[in-house]
Amino acid sequence: MTSNTAIDRVFERVFKKLSGKPCWGVYIYGGTISFEFGKPRLEFHEPQRISRNVSHRVRDLFASRWLHIKGNGLC
Repeated sequence: MTSNTAIDRVFERVFKKLSGKPCWGVYIYGGTISFEFGKPRLEFHEPQRISRNVSHRVRDLFASRWLHIKGNGLC
């Protein structure tokens, strides 16, 4: 039995571009799930100086260079 509700039609239309594409970089943040799709690209975050009013751990995080692999988004 197939469902043809309005929500099903919206879901199909929104996610049609992703159909058949590989999915990678799946992350769970609390109650949210993040998926990466499309050709991978590198995203850099350069070190930043921040206020001394924050914890040493936060200063260390901002002082580091970060590299993330991201998808190119919806193709």
